[in-house]
Amino acid sequence: MKQQTVKLHPFGGQPIVELDITCTVGRKAHLLQVDFRLQGDLDSIAIPLPAVRPARRDRLWENTCLECFVALEASPAYWEFNLSPSGDWNAYRFDDYRRGMREEKALPELIVTLRREPNLLSLGCRISLECLGLDRQNLAMGLAAVVRSGDGRNTCWAAVHTGPKPDFHRREAFILKSTS
Repeated sequence: MKQQTVKLHPFGGQPIVELDITCTVGRKAHLLQVDFRLQGDLDSIAIPLPAVRPARRDRLWENTCLECFVALEASPAYWEFNLSPSGDWNAYRFDDYRRGMREEKALPELIVTLRREPNLLSLGCRISLECLGLDRQNLAMGLAAVVRSGDGRNTCWAAVHTGPKPDFHRREAFILKSTS
């Protein structure tokens, strides 16, 4: 499995908390493995408690949330995967830039793995590309995070920021490439 690791940066370059966020993505056959690592002063950020029964939930991006965007390289369509440190998740499909948003029902489950240490939070998942019809497609990917500080302020982190304000949906931010 060829892996690519990228570092995420806060929008505007000024984090409200001292963190180092990286994400490693690997693709093998019909699976996409996505692993985020947050290192630093985790006590200064709001980390949702583990859910008793992790499930598909909306609006995870309003709190600390890790996000992966997957797009067909030759199409405006793309998917957004939200992972919460609680274990909750969601997957959305878009027809084009911020248009046609709907839950991706072809993905009935996404198991989020979580490891927490004093200064490390690891969060990952495996996405079935086959059930989405993406297993034989060339893909472009974007990686992002919303980090909520203990005092309730959010910062937006991404591998690259391509506009005048944080916007993870901009196609220019889908900088990782994966061939079928």
